[in-house]
Amino acid sequence: SAQVGVEAGLDIAVEDAFGFLKKMGDGSLGAITAFQVVEHWTRARTAAFLHLASRKLAPGGVALFETLNPAVFAAYRWFHLDPTHVSFLAPEALRFACECAGFEHVETNLVHPVSEHERLREAGDDNQRENLRRLNETLYGPQDYYLLARKPLEQTP
Repeated sequence: SAQVGVEAGLDIAVEDAFGFLKKMGDGSLGAITAFQVVEHWTRARTAAFLHLASRKLAPGGVALFETLNPAVFAAYRWFHLDPTHVSFLAPEALRFACECAGFEHVETNLVHPVSEHERLREAGDDNQRENLRRLNETLYGPQDYYLLARKPLEQTP
């Protein structure tokens, strides 16, 4: 919790992301993170946040975002359990939105696969095992992904 961080001597603010970033000077931040946040916004609000984040990051600053992976069926359960979820963003869509906001070196990585005991057991001949492996990845693969992006060191005119 935030209280634990404050007790450890960290400077922590718990407030609206937009309001907080708007108070920061342009180019004043070294990093911005948002874990399990963008799925709570419309795509237009996410795009606005990315443009604001890009403006507030210093040249070479990094942005790290984690969200649900819509390519995996198991993630839909988590999406629908939280009534405040608004929009799934495929990794390619979030990547494109980041690039449009001026980020570069954008990379995505899949994380948090469903536990092995919930997956289908791969059995049969080579073709059957390959089909089960592919089905497991679609049903029970990584439920989240994170995107890491960097603000360019120099702005292009």
